[in-house]
Amino acid sequence: MGLDEFVVQIFNGLVIGSTYVLLALGVTLIYGLLNIINFAHGEIFMLGAYFAFVCVTTWQLSYWLTAILVMVVCGVLYVILDFVAFRKVRGFELGPLITSIGVSIFLQNFALILFGGDPRQLPTPYLDEIISYGLLSFSLQRVLIIPAAIITIIGLYLMIEKTTIGRSIRAVSQDRQVAALMGINPTAVIVITFAIAGVLVAIPSVLVSPLFYIFPLMGVTLTLKAYIIVVMGGFGNILGTILAGMILGLTESMVAGFGGSRWIDAVSFAVLVAFLVVRPYGLIGERREENV
Repeated sequence: MGLDEFVVQIFNGLVIGSTYVLLALGVTLIYGLLNIINFAHGEIFMLGAYFAFVCVTTWQLSYWLTAILVMVVCGVLYVILDFVAFRKVRGFELGPLITSIGVSIFLQNFALILFGGDPRQLPTPYLDEIISYGLLSFSLQRVLIIPAAIITIIGLYLMIEKTTIGRSIRAVSQDRQVAALMGINPTAVIVITFAIAGVLVAIPSVLVSPLFYIFPLMGVTLTLKAYIIVVMGGFGNILGTILAGMILGLTESMVAGFGGSRWIDAVSFAVLVAFLVVRPYGLIGERREENV
């Protein structure tokens, strides 16, 4: 592998890692607040991509207006998901997990009936726009993913650390009953958190779907990758999620660069197993002891 190709693989790794971080942030936020594992996360991504496709191709809306609408729709879908799938089963240990699997299968089949099984691709004005630097060339659509991830991470940090709603989210995640005694409405905070998670998954849905085909089962692999990152980083830990996403993205890119594209998923799960053996509580996670 020459220097130019190495730089390309580093860039591809940053793009993939940024995508994974954006995808996993919503999962981390929900788990950190409610300890809920949501396997329908990738299906919200998928529905957002299909909605973006309809906006651009059928309604002839601009790409950036479409991005705003997708954020709104995914935020609403996540809130509906909370009402339909999670609210009644929060007290049951495996209830949310099993329910989310059912919702995931339902949404896959819903998309299959509504849009068919043929792959679609979201057209954007940036897909064919090429940025060249020396012998290196990158699609502008791919370049946009990295600053989008940086802005999203900074915005999420400022929201959680510096705003009233952020402090309320932290308070409810630590102790819901005490937060309620302090005048915080836990139900409203949970609804807002689900809406934020929907907006977070909408961002990669709009930015990444033009680079791949949109199809009803696309969310399955994305959900698995999101949870690989969350486990590697430490459940509920945003900084760990960011680091794990970048590590996984760079690892997959290097594997592809050395001609092992067919092994990418296998390597991803091998990295997960290695983390579970060496550091089972994640990169930034805290060791927990429980009585069985």
